[in-house]
Amino acid sequence: MLEDDSTYFTRRAEAELEQAQRATKPEVVRVHFMLAEAYLERLQPDARASIEQRT
Repeated sequence: MLEDDSTYFTRRAEAELEQAQRATKPEVVRVHFMLAEAYLERLQPDARASIEQRT
């Protein structure tokens, strides 16, 4: 994976997790978590673990 892709997916996953924390409706929270998970799945397993530990 290119470094730019990894950086992008990491940044997007973090942004979705932040949005999930700000959301007030359960269905919106769920969608943001689903989007974050989709971005995390595109990262290498070690990068994914690093992101998940920060949340």
